[in-house]
Amino acid sequence: MMDATFPNFEAELVMLEAALADAERQANIDVVRDRVICPPECDPRQFGGVITQMRANGLIKKMDHVNSKRRIAHGRDVAVWEIVDIEAARNRVMRLRQLVHQRPDRAVATTRSVQKELF
Repeated sequence: MMDATFPNFEAELVMLEAALADAERQANIDVVRDRVICPPECDPRQFGGVITQMRANGLIKKMDHVNSKRRIAHGRDVAVWEIVDIEAARNRVMRLRQLVHQRPDRAVATTRSVQKELF
């Protein structure tokens, strides 16, 4: 069950933004774990619940597995998720931005760009 203080909107927003910025429309949990701050009272394993809900809502589908690049993960396998419907994902991003904006008390680094460096 998702804790009420867990940054679920922020996690979903970061995952969708990262996938939309990717040429293949794919992302994995590493980007979420790197950018969304999990409050001390929350269990970071709840990020999995966010991904599960996104999958159940038909936003993403599992495409592959890669080794995590996060040092703390010790290279374990993580799923690569791909956006199913780009227009639905863009609409969801717009809604999530509104929801996140309504929660200014959150210490979440969702404003950092996920676009790859051009130079």
